[in-house]
Amino acid sequence: MSCTEHEGIPGTTVRRALEDMQDRMPPDRWTALVAEAHRRTLIRPQTTLCRRDRCDRPHPMR
Repeated sequence: MSCTEHEGIPGTTVRRALEDMQDRMPPDRWTALVAEAHRRTLIRPQTTLCRRDRCDRPHPMR
């Protein structure tokens, strides 16, 4: 897999960053960040992120 880098620092997408952080912060804070990312159109409107422990749909990170 290739990695996007800027001056030697690996980059990521907002969605991936949110997915990576969901188990490292309180649920209400994570949910607020997802809502803020939607509001700022940093992730697509149809993007549905849910916490792994509260998700009824299959999650790619499970």
